[in-house]
Amino acid sequence: MQAAVAVFSEKGYPRGRVSDIAREAGISYGQVYNYFKNKEHILLLLFRERWQRFIDYIEKTRKQDIPPTLKLQKVGNFLIRSYEREPDLMKVLTIYVVPNSPFFEKNREAVEQAFRLIRKIFEEGQRTGDFDQSLDPQIAAHGFYGGVLQILLGWIQGIIPNSPSNVSKAYRFIQYSSEISKTARGATQRRPNS
Repeated sequence: MQAAVAVFSEKGYPRGRVSDIAREAGISYGQVYNYFKNKEHILLLLFRERWQRFIDYIEKTRKQDIPPTLKLQKVGNFLIRSYEREPDLMKVLTIYVVPNSPFFEKNREAVEQAFRLIRKIFEEGQRTGDFDQSLDPQIAAHGFYGGVLQILLGWIQGIIPNSPSNVSKAYRFIQYSSEISKTARGATQRRPNS
């Protein structure tokens, strides 16, 4: 699987071939098919394994006896740490398993499960008074995840330099994003009508 990550990261999923993966792994072309049906199967397995780790982490974090703001920080930090540890894998998953792709549709339930868990953190924060009651938890969950995902895409696409300073700034953004939900209380009365 690491050979597939290297090939997909360097050449892109569409241009990466099973023969490239075999060469990278130091095995014959036919041996790849002893383990995988095709390159799509490899990408699906990579995504499912990594996404399940993410779901498990969110679930474990939700059960901790800590404030909801800290739970959100931990969820966002998990994604940044994942990129720090495995940038090639996160590049492949971030670029090629996106909405409107066949990979997304095949994993829709797992993706929705993660968003439901994040939404539950927002709902918990509303129940405890930590988060503004006017926030829609579903929109907040997608917005929170989307903000972190855009940072990852910025690094992957070279729009944001991937430097230690910017990694620190990403962690600060996550902290700010998780806390803004509670500081928005006073802003809701100043919100213009739409």
